[in-house]
Amino acid sequence: MEVIDVKGLPEETARKIKDLVDVLKQGAVPPLSDLPDEWAALSLPSFTGDWDNDKDSVYDHWHEKYHV
Repeated sequence: MEVIDVKGLPEETARKIKDLVDVLKQGAVPPLSDLPDEWAALSLPSFTGDWDNDKDSVYDHWHEKYHV
């Protein structure tokens, strides 16, 4: 395993890294691979503005347009 060298980092940054490592060692955060649905849900608010607009509303009823 690679060792992370924090010697050249500002003290505050090195402290944040140490705190994060401590949290991960305690198992307080599940591995990212265990949370695919949760991570996907985090992106939804950022796309709301793109999806919910008048210009693209024609796609909301695509099944009617294509008789599906």
